[in-house]
Amino acid sequence: MPTESPRLLFVDDEESIRAMLSAILEQHGFKVRTASSVPEALVEINAAPFDVLICDLNLDKPGDGFLVLAAMRHLHPECVNLILTGYPAFETALQAMHHQVDDYLVKPADIDLLLGTIQQRLAARKSSQPELPTRLADLLRDSPQLAAVAVEGVEQTRELVSGSVPREERLGHLSAFVNVIHEQLANHRDKLSEEQQRIALEYGKARKAERQSILTVVTEFQNLDAAIAGLIRNHLPSMAIAGLFYDYERVHKAINALMLKALEAYDNGAARRKTNKGSVASE
Repeated sequence: MPTESPRLLFVDDEESIRAMLSAILEQHGFKVRTASSVPEALVEINAAPFDVLICDLNLDKPGDGFLVLAAMRHLHPECVNLILTGYPAFETALQAMHHQVDDYLVKPADIDLLLGTIQQRLAARKSSQPELPTRLADLLRDSPQLAAVAVEGVEQTRELVSGSVPREERLGHLSAFVNVIHEQLANHRDKLSEEQQRIALEYGKARKAERQSILTVVTEFQNLDAAIAGLIRNHLPSMAIAGLFYDYERVHKAINALMLKALEAYDNGAARRKTNKGSVASE
């Protein structure tokens, strides 16, 4: 246990429980801060580090205690995370979230069990390095099958397969786009480079030459987006949640920019129309 009194954040929407339990914890040497909602808890988490988090599973909404746990794990990965629940049947779901939750206790919490659990988890955490959360860029880098998942999604849309684009070609294009998205995330960029734009435009030209419709192009990008969303869902317990929203927004920007650049290949008349409009205006 740290030489100083451990800092503990207790989050519960019931005022009587907050008052009673925080008083008991303070008597046992903890510096306790309390919060009654997710926003209040996030303010506390951003203000200072904590050694222990005790959070009710259901605050304003069912299961939103996991938002508090995710934020604590991202900002203070060394913190011990404990959850309180009035629903012991939720044990299976909690076990599935073991990357975020160190342990859980059923309400009403047994004080001796609670204190013993805290001491045990603090001692274990002190003797081991915390597992760092996964960033989306690293997940994309380590998921070579992602493009294949997107291709399968396109192939399941039967009316779009009639143009018979070779699977290897489609896989090659989508793999290149995954690499572009990874580069954008890893380098914290919002705009495509000239080379990345060229990749997207060449893809659009290839699809047009194969007489594929614009709908086919859009669907391929939609399936790539869906494949990335599925990858996130499957790895959510181990991910850096606080940074995930920012990263996923960048993913959408990259996908939209790639798609728009690819669709330029279908708009050969754009420059000609612009020139004609200028000629008419000059007359």
